[in-house]
Amino acid sequence: MSKVCRIVSLSYDQVAMLHGKPFLAADVARVAQHEEMAAAIQHAMARMPISDRMAFTARRQPEEAKIAISRRRLASFGLLERPLNLGTSWHILHFVLSGRARPASRKPWHHFISRRSLPVYDPADSLMNGEKVGEDLGHGPARLQDSARTEAFARFLAEQNVDDLLERVHFRKMTWLGIHGLPFGPRESSDFAGEVRAEVAAYFPLLRDRVAWARAQRGGLLIWLS
Repeated sequence: MSKVCRIVSLSYDQVAMLHGKPFLAADVARVAQHEEMAAAIQHAMARMPISDRMAFTARRQPEEAKIAISRRRLASFGLLERPLNLGTSWHILHFVLSGRARPASRKPWHHFISRRSLPVYDPADSLMNGEKVGEDLGHGPARLQDSARTEAFARFLAEQNVDDLLERVHFRKMTWLGIHGLPFGPRESSDFAGEVRAEVAAYFPLLRDRVAWARAQRGGLLIWLS
């Protein structure tokens, strides 16, 4: 199942706070995601019969209790930005930015014995790397990009051109590599490639602008999957 990627931009002080109290990362993700979905939940509840609404509210009480605890923990954290929801398109964005399905790595001399590879920092992999902070959110802990890595990621994205990224959409290769988030069904690959290009054209500017804003604030990023 493809995972949804969300990104919250952080101030310099918020990055420092998460370094000192990494357990707050889960609270940030939980509250930010709740705020993102709040309007849709309220709209859905307004359309329910009263009996269904009461049952739905009862089912949500445990989650609402967790949110309340998280809000109390974040009382001194400061204003939270609305998260950027890349949906499952982050898989596709990572591929067109890096040309890879996975983050860059190198094989040390003992690779053939240990079968382990060492990660290599590359700004193109920023949606997949970063410092793991806090508890497992279901698909691993959130990842924190500090101001230095946010600066590097912002510079890298600013150098990209949407038209060039669209040229890097090779649907058959992406399918062979197992890139998640691709459309599938009984149609021609050329049709699917057009859909993928549309996702890149829509989501890349949102990502570039969000990271640029964090850079301008000398802040960082918190990235998590759900």
